[in-house]
Amino acid sequence: MCNGVTLACATLMWERYNQKYPFLRHEMQKYHGRFRIDDKPIGLNGMTASEALRSPTRQMAIIFRLLILELLKNNALHLLHGLTVNTGGGATKTLRLGENIRYIKKMPEPLPIFQLIHEEGRVSWNEMFEDFNNGIAADIIGSDEGGILESAIKKVSLETDVQYHELGECVYSQNPKNEVFLETDYGIFPYYGK
Repeated sequence: MCNGVTLACATLMWERYNQKYPFLRHEMQKYHGRFRIDDKPIGLNGMTASEALRSPTRQMAIIFRLLILELLKNNALHLLHGLTVNTGGGATKTLRLGENIRYIKKMPEPLPIFQLIHEEGRVSWNEMFEDFNNGIAADIIGSDEGGILESAIKKVSLETDVQYHELGECVYSQNPKNEVFLETDYGIFPYYGK
């Protein structure tokens, strides 16, 4: 496993950039892709390779702040149990949140940039979900008694024009280390805390 941005750039960016811009690449990872920064690969809806590489990144702190303010306004902050930003651990980031928890997530179809990274780099889907957020920038974990949390998430989603997905549930696990089970179109992938 490596940093997702490093892997994505190495997989997609034109190999001649190693000589042209040696200061841009990570010292342990060389570019071996076939795309220049202004190329528009098929399947990326007209975006250039460089635009697509930047597109999954959002400033989640702003969204989290709006959500917390909305919950405070409704005297419902106690419903929020955890937040993750899914960089540097992808969809497995919740392994670090809590104890004795099994997170069961039904993942939506990955964004086109992740499909391209998977195909170009021949990266397994298991590793893709471990290294990349695949379009799920954050996880919001909580209790939804009375629909208050979901209503707050919907409101913030509309205000910020950031799509949200209800991914699944958290259940008790006898394993003292957390577990994440991802149900995807490419199989079910289990991950275990260390």
